[in-house]
Amino acid sequence: MDGLTDTEEEKYNTDPKNPDTDNDGLKDGEEVRLGTSPVDFDTDGDGLSDGDEVNKYATDPKDLDTDDDGYRDGVDLWSLENKGIRIDVKYYRVEKS
Repeated sequence: MDGLTDTEEEKYNTDPKNPDTDNDGLKDGEEVRLGTSPVDFDTDGDGLSDGDEVNKYATDPKDLDTDDDGYRDGVDLWSLENKGIRIDVKYYRVEKS
């Protein structure tokens, strides 16, 4: 169960037999509530799945550059991880002022 009715599944073009149509780690109904696409693995095109942005990195799955530093979120995180910096969502928070 993904939280969408059959009518909503048809409206959003999702698979009623698959609770996570785009396999990004968020159920279709959750994506609709968040405003992300239930049929696009990476709604904002930043290189991170919507599920990882919500559940792992605390970045905005609808904003390709959450911290507005000129680099897509996927590039920011890739560069930190490749420098051996462990990212812990409890400490990695991005807030816009």
